[in-house]
Amino acid sequence: MTRTLISILLIICCSCSENHAPQEKRAETATTDSSTLSATNTIKSLYTWYSDHQYLQQAMVNNAGGDLLDSTKFYSVNFDATNDYLNELKKTGLVSDKYLSEWRNYFVKCEEHFKEFPAYDGPPAGFEYDFITKSQDFELTPDAIKNAKVRDTKDHGNTKTLTMEFPNGNILTFTVSKSGSRWLIDKIE
Repeated sequence: MTRTLISILLIICCSCSENHAPQEKRAETATTDSSTLSATNTIKSLYTWYSDHQYLQQAMVNNAGGDLLDSTKFYSVNFDATNDYLNELKKTGLVSDKYLSEWRNYFVKCEEHFKEFPAYDGPPAGFEYDFITKSQDFELTPDAIKNAKVRDTKDHGNTKTLTMEFPNGNILTFTVSKSGSRWLIDKIE
């Protein structure tokens, strides 16, 4: 009799916990999906803005070519241009202070490299790709932005890592952090 009673209690307990688990999982998935959608919209908004502002990266290196090339002068970072670039990014409200700080540090390290290894021809080290698209030849069109797909998401509470694939096959990983009710980009890899 005792065995029968214990068996019945175990069956009841197991069935109750099975019924609640799927509902909890569905609620968690809905929250994650909404949160991921919001983070994805932040990324796509930055790329939409950047499609009209790619020119900002062009003047970041002094003596980097064009009609003003002077073979007696070496490359150096144009800090006025890098500050303009970062200020314009900040105005979007889509990137975090962490993102901006890392780029400021990056530009300082590039200047140190230019001083240690002077050069005046070839692509300037550290500036041979686009900082937002992480590519030399990424065509940033409205369709490319619209059709970018999230391939993987890792949720870490107030931060997320999203891997996105663009129609041209470029795959980028974004780290975003929650700031109030918005997601801000911390890193693009």
